[in-house]
Amino acid sequence: MTYQEIESLAKSLSYRDKLHLAQTMLQMARKEEEEQNSSTAKFAAEFPNIVERIRKSKPSKRKSLTSFIKDMFNFRGGITDDEIDSVINQLQKQNVITIDDVGRVTYQ
Repeated sequence: MTYQEIESLAKSLSYRDKLHLAQTMLQMARKEEEEQNSSTAKFAAEFPNIVERIRKSKPSKRKSLTSFIKDMFNFRGGITDDEIDSVINQLQKQNVITIDDVGRVTYQ
């Protein structure tokens, strides 16, 4: 459904229904924004702690690194596979680790 279709349909609504629709749309937009930013914000504050723990443990393969990160967040509501990949990508961008083609993890 396009914006123009929604706009034309909304014109036929009563004043109260328009306000209710506006409120619902704002809530949906805020929820979507929170979902998009939650993983980034969630790990930004935790990142130094993640780096410290990974450097101490030094998992040697990507699979064990993935399990280690998953276990770190096990008691804090869990972490999705996409979020784990995001953390690993951030570790690589910050030159904390490198992962070769075989999946071996090297620490800087």
